[in-house]
Amino acid sequence: MVGGLHLGTRTTVLELAPGRLALVAPGPLSDADVGEIRGLGEVEAIIAPNSLHHLFIPAARAAFPAAKLHATASFAERLPALTVDHTLGGAAFAGALDQLAIGGAAKVAEVVFVHRASRTLIATDLAFNVRGPKPFFTRAVMKLNDGWERFGPTRLFATTVKDTAALKASVAQLLDLDFDRVIVAHGEVLDSGGKAALREGVERRFGSLESRAA
Repeated sequence: MVGGLHLGTRTTVLELAPGRLALVAPGPLSDADVGEIRGLGEVEAIIAPNSLHHLFIPAARAAFPAAKLHATASFAERLPALTVDHTLGGAAFAGALDQLAIGGAAKVAEVVFVHRASRTLIATDLAFNVRGPKPFFTRAVMKLNDGWERFGPTRLFATTVKDTAALKASVAQLLDLDFDRVIVAHGEVLDSGGKAALREGVERRFGSLESRAA
C-alpha cells in the first residue's frame, strides 16, 4: 500500500531457460516467497525495468546474491550504492526475451519485455489494469487517474510523457512483437487479447498510432 492506495505490486518470475530465472520489478518478498522462488530454479537476473520501481531491489539482491542486476541507464541515479551489472537494452536475454525501451517519458524510462516462450508482455507502469473490489479511496483516486477498471496508460503516466510521437512510435514497434498475454505490475493479468487492449488504451490516451509520423 502506497499513500493509502491498495494497488499492490507484482513481482514477475520469468524462466529464461530450464532452471534459470529472472525477476522483473521485484516487490516485497516474504521468506515464504523467496523459498518458493528458489524451488523453481536459480535466479540469475534481477531486472529493474524503470526509474520508479527501485524500492525493493536491495532486498531482492540480498535474497538472491548470485543474481546479476539489469537496470536502465538512469537507475544508478536512484540507488547509487548498488552496482548495476548490465544496462538494459543489450543482448543479455537473447533467445528468451525481447526488450524494448518506451520512448517519450524519460522520467519513467521504462523498458518492457516480451517473453517469447509464453508470448507474454511484461509491463510495469506503461499500463495499469486495476479492478474491483477495492476500498473506496483507491477506487476514487484511480477514477480520477482514469485508470479504474480499464486497461492502459493512466492519466498520471501521461503527465510524464514529453514526446508523444516517440511514445507512440515505441508502442507501434511493440505491437509488432509476438504477444497475447500481458502482465502488469499494478492490477490484474490480462490473459488474452493483449495487443488489441494495449492499442486501444494507448490510442485513448495519446491518439491514433497511425498518425504518429504526421
